[in-house]
Amino acid sequence: MPSTATPEPPATAVPPTATPVPPATETAVSTATLPPAPTATAEPSPTSSPQPTATDIPEPTATETTRPTATATPQPTATETSQPTATPTSEPTDTPRPPEPTLPADDLVAMFRGGPARTGEIEGTAPPVAPEPVWAFDTGEGEPVFSSPAVSRGRVYVGSSSDTIVALNARSGEEIWRFTSANDISSSPAVGGQLVFVGSFDTNLYALDYATGEERWRFATGGGIHSSPLLSGSVVYVGSYDGNLYALDAASGKLLWQFATGAEIYSSPAVIGDRVYVGSRDGFLYAIDEDTGLEVWSTDTGGPISASPAVAGGLVYIGSESAAFFAFDAETGEVVWRFEAEGAFTYSSAAVSAGIVVVGSVDRTVYAFDAISGEAIWSFDTDAEVRASPVVVGGTVLIGSYDGFLYALDLGSGLELWRVDQATAISTVTVSNGIVYFGDFNGQVNAVAAPTDDVE
Repeated sequence: MPSTATPEPPATAVPPTATPVPPATETAVSTATLPPAPTATAEPSPTSSPQPTATDIPEPTATETTRPTATATPQPTATETSQPTATPTSEPTDTPRPPEPTLPADDLVAMFRGGPARTGEIEGTAPPVAPEPVWAFDTGEGEPVFSSPAVSRGRVYVGSSSDTIVALNARSGEEIWRFTSANDISSSPAVGGQLVFVGSFDTNLYALDYATGEERWRFATGGGIHSSPLLSGSVVYVGSYDGNLYALDAASGKLLWQFATGAEIYSSPAVIGDRVYVGSRDGFLYAIDEDTGLEVWSTDTGGPISASPAVAGGLVYIGSESAAFFAFDAETGEVVWRFEAEGAFTYSSAAVSAGIVVVGSVDRTVYAFDAISGEAIWSFDTDAEVRASPVVVGGTVLIGSYDGFLYALDLGSGLELWRVDQATAISTVTVSNGIVYFGDFNGQVNAVAAPTDDVE
């Protein structure tokens, strides 16, 4: 699998075409369905393989592009409601409800990939040896859990394909409350302040009370939501299958602006400084002004994008179905380096830590690159597609494969530290207080930890 790290022709900024939009008006809500997930395969033992040989490859184009105009459109509605679909559950007697937060608001924020930059780097320590089950929670109906858990204030928040988001006690797995939408929830929740934000394939972004699950407001887009919301300050961002990226006031759900791309947005946005980055199924990566919603630049990856961008060190990392993985200059959109694989980088989003970029591919391989040069450092072979996104915790890479295993790999060498058979761990894991949380194909939310870990 050849790799190259060569200068690329520059991408030039395009004139801004998006405009701030007027207040929302009511529109009808439609539904969309989640594409079926592929079947998990057998479990032969994967091996750590040497890095691919670097050879020259044809260069992609990254130039000024003609793209669909991002203009004001008739607006979806944001409504403040208190719906009867949130069902609080009595907590076990030995697990009192957590007290009201006393930490600064920023310390209570939890979201997909660890934070606004979506780097997948999580503070803490990974289990040093193969973990054992702490608890498993059945979300109901055996539907897959694609949503990545968010852990905040002693609770685990996670959506499922059974149309629900649940809040669980992080130590015991006991259900605290659940909220039911009208369609699948594969979006990963974001938690901030007193609210939990999550998207549904019923087209709505919901804001729920973190303690009770009661609905505070909803915002109806024109398509299903797979994208995971991002909370930055007082603004929440989310993409939709209607092709738009939305910026909403987090407290009220009021629309601040929307930006139109040329196809569905599966990707979850990333924010650094005054830029919002998001990929689209039209094949373009977009940089958007955070305040105005105007396009700063866009660049063509040559294939539809489902993954989310990771931003670190002035570079934006993302792969696409062109079977290429890219590092773009965050300011200009120029391609700094790219890597060609035999299979597409379809769903896995990159993790960036200690100058190393790690990403999974549908060619069954986990790759690691030098973050600056793009030189391949190591690769690790599994026995099925790797669609989950890696996280890095204390120098350990944690990633699930469709072969049914959750792997722990050394960040520097790619050597396998341990693996556990976890009924096809398909969601991106979250780690908190030494416990690893993830969803699986069987509709369960799992918590595992090393036998010697102190889980207090």
